[in-house]
Amino acid sequence: MSLLSIRICRLLITALGLLVVSGCGPTTYSVDEHIARAQTFHAEGDLRAAMIEIKNALQQQPSQAEARRLLGLYMLETGDFAGAESELQRALDLGEDPALIHLPLARARLELGAIEPVLAATETIETFPDEQQAAALALRGAAWLAQGELLAASEVLQAALAREPQNADALLGMAWVELLAGRPETARQRLDQALASEPDFDRAWELLGDLERDAGRLEAAETAYTRALDATRLPFSPRYKRALVRIDRGDFEGAGRDVQALQQRYGGHAATSYARGLLAFRQQRYAEARTDFEAALARNPEHGLAAFYLGASHLALGNQRQADNYLSRTVARFPDFAPGQRLLALTRAQTGDVARAETALQTVLERDPDDTATLALISTLYLDQGRTDDALQYLRHTVALAPESVTARTQLGMALLRQGEREAGFEELETAIALDTPERPRLELALVLEHLRAGEFRQALAAAERLRDREDADPALYYNLIGLAHIGLRDPDAAEAVFREGLEYAPDSADLVNNLAGILELRDRTAEARDITRQGLEHHPEHLGLLTRLARIQANSGDRDGARELLHRAVAAHPEELAPRLPLARLYLRAGEAQEAVAVLQPLAAAHGESTDWLRLMANALYNAGDRQAAVEPMRKLAAQQPDSESAHFTLGQTLIEIGETEAGALALARSVAIDPGHLGRRLAATQLLVTARAFDAAAELLESATAAHGEDLRVLTLAARIALGQGQHSAAATAFEQALARDPDNRELLAGLAQARWRAGDRDGTLAAFTDWLDEHPDDYRVRLDLANTHLAMDQETAAMAAYEQVLEQAPDTIVALNNLAWLLRDTDTAKALSFAQRATALAPDQPPLLDTLGVVQLRAGDHAAALENLRRAAELMPDNPMLRLHFAQALQANALTAEAAEQLEALIAHHPDSSEAAEAQALLQDL
Repeated sequence: MSLLSIRICRLLITALGLLVVSGCGPTTYSVDEHIARAQTFHAEGDLRAAMIEIKNALQQQPSQAEARRLLGLYMLETGDFAGAESELQRALDLGEDPALIHLPLARARLELGAIEPVLAATETIETFPDEQQAAALALRGAAWLAQGELLAASEVLQAALAREPQNADALLGMAWVELLAGRPETARQRLDQALASEPDFDRAWELLGDLERDAGRLEAAETAYTRALDATRLPFSPRYKRALVRIDRGDFEGAGRDVQALQQRYGGHAATSYARGLLAFRQQRYAEARTDFEAALARNPEHGLAAFYLGASHLALGNQRQADNYLSRTVARFPDFAPGQRLLALTRAQTGDVARAETALQTVLERDPDDTATLALISTLYLDQGRTDDALQYLRHTVALAPESVTARTQLGMALLRQGEREAGFEELETAIALDTPERPRLELALVLEHLRAGEFRQALAAAERLRDREDADPALYYNLIGLAHIGLRDPDAAEAVFREGLEYAPDSADLVNNLAGILELRDRTAEARDITRQGLEHHPEHLGLLTRLARIQANSGDRDGARELLHRAVAAHPEELAPRLPLARLYLRAGEAQEAVAVLQPLAAAHGESTDWLRLMANALYNAGDRQAAVEPMRKLAAQQPDSESAHFTLGQTLIEIGETEAGALALARSVAIDPGHLGRRLAATQLLVTARAFDAAAELLESATAAHGEDLRVLTLAARIALGQGQHSAAATAFEQALARDPDNRELLAGLAQARWRAGDRDGTLAAFTDWLDEHPDDYRVRLDLANTHLAMDQETAAMAAYEQVLEQAPDTIVALNNLAWLLRDTDTAKALSFAQRATALAPDQPPLLDTLGVVQLRAGDHAAALENLRRAAELMPDNPMLRLHFAQALQANALTAEAAEQLEALIAHHPDSSEAAEAQALLQDL
């Protein structure tokens, strides 16, 4: 049978199959019955079943006008406005009553944004039946609204209400008119009327939710969106808005359910990605938020809030450059958006771009000089710069605006103290304390701590002793402060005496216990320190200082399990504190449990992500956990914080290269080497990394000075050889490898490099000589002998190759490459021997396509067509894109008289690999078939 005949038979079989299937279940309903069933389902609220029935009717009679109209109406309900317009127009063309078509057709076009056709269709209201005129006017009003013509919209909507005072669509349109005119309360009244007329009016509930949200009444807004969602067949908008409201309310669980529902139905929508990102951001899952906001912007590049929050996510993750990029885009598009300007300023301040940070904040203050959030931020910026005079100007203004603000007065007081205006500074702090807020103890402490911070220990001592005279002073507090002042004055005897005296007045003071234990540790009285710390923990089992101190003592004494248990207690009791997490992470790293260290550190990424200790540990933990990509960010921050640290730049460069960012990695390595140019080991290590990454030009530049100063060093010679090879300087590479091999004659890697360099230089005989010279000195090195055999094979020296392969097998009988290649070389001259070799190879590696291919081809030569087909089919399945394997498979099919399948394989080979040598052979074989 010809190939064409086979195809015709297949088509007939398929057609007969279809006839049988269709004959198994003939419809039992007429067109009219399908339409009646559809209307019944629709009345019961089962829109999906109604559409199925209508489509069944149209399958029987495609030109049924009523069915087309009903399908268009149902599509309109589902939000398929383009489909609705198409079906309604077809119904009109098929002769359906225009009075039943014009109004829904206009609504579909309005939803599609085709305003002019809607205005034209509703221009003469009298052409509509009386019962449709109010609805037509409401539709016309909506069209005018869409064009921004409020006056025209208002007139038309008023006319609609004159005809039908309770028309919900017209009332909704008037609510929009009032809202756009800046009268939200009147808009609310219109919505109340609309909902009184139609209690399940989804669009009215949604707009009411918008009004409530704008007014800050989030609970009422959520209720309105829920009503809209319950009533609508188009759930996207109200569900999205309810998700945002729930996020604002802190109901992350409820918001998560909404976001999940959005993802299931509208996963490709930018707003879905934005809502998911916002939820992750508010939950401080910044890496996930970043991914979602990126997806939102990819789908809608004009999404301003997505750009803002993407910038904020990058900032939280420590990616200041990316944060600056996205926040700059936000500010460029929305220059009056104060949060964007403030966050951009904070980003630039963190990267040291203080001038532009100041400009961003000044831009906000030019519009609103009384923006207290911006005033606080610019004051902090100036304080960090040491521009205390400028900071004081804004702090005084802030205090004038908010005289009851403890934070503002405290900032002003601290700034005055830094400025040297001690009396005024203390006065502000005392005023803040007098406000008698929960901050009072902290502010009293701040007076002394300010002296301690500045190294003014005598003043701190005096201030602490004055604090002791206050009637409401806490003995534990002032004894601790006095003791700390004595420590600062380098008087440990006095400090120990004060802490012990304090414990007589406040025996349960954990801070006194902790500080006394600290003095004892400093004085190498570890056993006493351990005992008193344990006593303190009996009274204060969750005290952070005591837990971390005892953990350190235990770890230093070799009890790492006990130390870990104590630190876990500390983390559980103080989840926001960094102090217990750092030593706990170190303990996990020392134990080789890097992922556990990451888990310990990650929760504080937002709060402590700029801390040098956190960055160093997190980079180390991520790297050792195998997450090189994530490790780069803390490494970058460390390198920025420590510009003179060669190890910080080297580690960053190494990691960048490992994740494929070779150019950036080369720059970091160059910085590392430049810090100490004479450090040969660092230079060679950096060069080796670049060679491994195939950045040969950068490697050559880095090695240049070492070559001049240490040209005879074996390490330098080896790297120079590899660089020359990578740059295509094959002769120079061969010379360098020869020199290196002369210094280290037993180095097989240098031999491999020499052979490769000679081969690429076209020196085939030299390549063979490299292997034979080596084998003269190392006759038992079967791996090099295998390289020799492969080289003979590449030079078409099959006899020499076979001899070498056989020698390899004498030394290493299970060498798969030798077995396979010998089988291939012997397939035509000694089929039995070839079959033995091929079977041994596949027994060692049963699922390797090249081995299965060799075995199958040899079996074909041996006449074992069935076995050949099995192996060649398996090889082609494992490596379907290999044209040679597909050709051999087709040959096996032909040998087994499976002509049709062979033809299919050959046609596929020719189609997918038209320019291959196998394609020409396949074409010839196909003609034979």
